[in-house]
Amino acid sequence: MVTGAARRLGREISLALASAGYSVALHYRKSASEARTLRRQIREKDVAADIFQANLEFSSEIDRLIQEVLNRFGRIDILVNNAAVFYRTPWAEIRESDWDLFMNVNLKAPFLLSQHVSRVMQSRGWGKIIHIADEGGQRIWSGYIPYSVSKAGLIALTRGMARTLAPQIQVNAVAPSMVLPGEDTSEKQLESMVQATPMGRLGAPADVASAVLYFVEGGQAISGQVIAIDGGRSVFLEE
Repeated sequence: MVTGAARRLGREISLALASAGYSVALHYRKSASEARTLRRQIREKDVAADIFQANLEFSSEIDRLIQEVLNRFGRIDILVNNAAVFYRTPWAEIRESDWDLFMNVNLKAPFLLSQHVSRVMQSRGWGKIIHIADEGGQRIWSGYIPYSVSKAGLIALTRGMARTLAPQIQVNAVAPSMVLPGEDTSEKQLESMVQATPMGRLGAPADVASAVLYFVEGGQAISGQVIAIDGGRSVFLEE
């Protein structure tokens, strides 16, 4: 099950899982057309896939989503918490509604989804949960404080869950840097980021999908880890 599956990173992750032979439950909120297209593309690979709509701001919607996925597929072995909201929030302009939205979608929803799904996984004695965190959760961005705080919380949640749910369930996170520049990102900003990246290149959605697959198919001793997809920026910035 991949949340926020219809577009951007979620789409890339879903296609990678399908290409590896995994049936995929595709969650979306508004992108119905893109979700239907993705379902068709996955089914063309002779892999089972279906789409499920829910607004992850609300716990009742989360409960319904999980039940619908279980009714369709019977179980959830892998959960990828990818859905998130992201937009600029200058300090003086942050509203309470902004704060609530970031925390509800980026942090509370992964917690509730994981709590529900982990019960299903524990009943089977196996499961993997992967959170899509962010470089901003490890380096707070001044213009994106609610977003950064929500992703920092997600990293803390990853480590707490890994300790609590072991040994049956492995919990890890992927923390990308700017793998999909926003529309307001200038060429100058991109060039500056590349220059600050030891590898000389920014990551791509495929890099994130590969990291997710590594956690899904990798060693059984890996849990509580955060892989940074940042071209070495985090190491460079520590110096």
